[in-house]
Amino acid sequence: MGAPTDRAAICRYYIKSLRTGEQSAARQVAPYIADDAVARYGGNAYQGRDAVLARMSGKWPMTNTLRRAGWSEPAAKDGHMVVTAQYPPGIAMPRISRVVFSFSERDEITEVVHEMAPFPDRLATDEVPLVIRGLVNDALGNNTPMCLAYVSEDGEPVLSLRGSLQFHGPRQISAWIRNSKGGLASAIPRSPKVAVLYRDNDRLITMTIKGLAHIESDEEIRYRVYDMMPEVEQTHDPARAGACLIIDIKSIQCLLSGEPISVEL
Repeated sequence: MGAPTDRAAICRYYIKSLRTGEQSAARQVAPYIADDAVARYGGNAYQGRDAVLARMSGKWPMTNTLRRAGWSEPAAKDGHMVVTAQYPPGIAMPRISRVVFSFSERDEITEVVHEMAPFPDRLATDEVPLVIRGLVNDALGNNTPMCLAYVSEDGEPVLSLRGSLQFHGPRQISAWIRNSKGGLASAIPRSPKVAVLYRDNDRLITMTIKGLAHIESDEEIRYRVYDMMPEVEQTHDPARAGACLIIDIKSIQCLLSGEPISVEL
């Protein structure tokens, strides 16, 4: 691979390193970064060649998002070189929308400004959107089983994957606990506070749910919860001997296709 021959080529290597984290692209750019260069990124300033290189390359929380974008060819504008990004549907924000390069007369990068797309206001509601219900009810079928967090009887935090989580009415989530004498069923009466996490890497959807749980003894509700959970979960307890868990939702925080959703009940 040859060395960059002009400012546009330098910008291309920079963008490649930024969106992939690949060191080979960073090495192509390194000779063309001024000693006192600065990179501005998300309100932070990275001063000096080494700091600019370190922030440009390697794996960062946003790298997986950046590599999914389509990046324009570098274009000269108002004395700068500018590259813009366009993202496919379903990419969460915040994200870089434009990168503006400043060069010295010796064709060295002196400043790089990463302009961020504004994070939208969180949509607040006191009703659970149907799309949230759909995510929870299809979590197991989507190969994104949800993780339930609770506090054990001895006061220790516990994480447990649960495939039976389903909405039960508009403001509750249910789960079937196969072992009615196990840790979760025994802990809830003493420590009812729980949290649930949903994460879909492919669609970049993250959701957390907080609530108060109880063990339900009403047989009609128990049967309804059992019948509504995925069939594969039913086969683990064909005798319906397990315990029925009901979570009264207190709040939901979700980032869905770049749209923040906040539910307070």
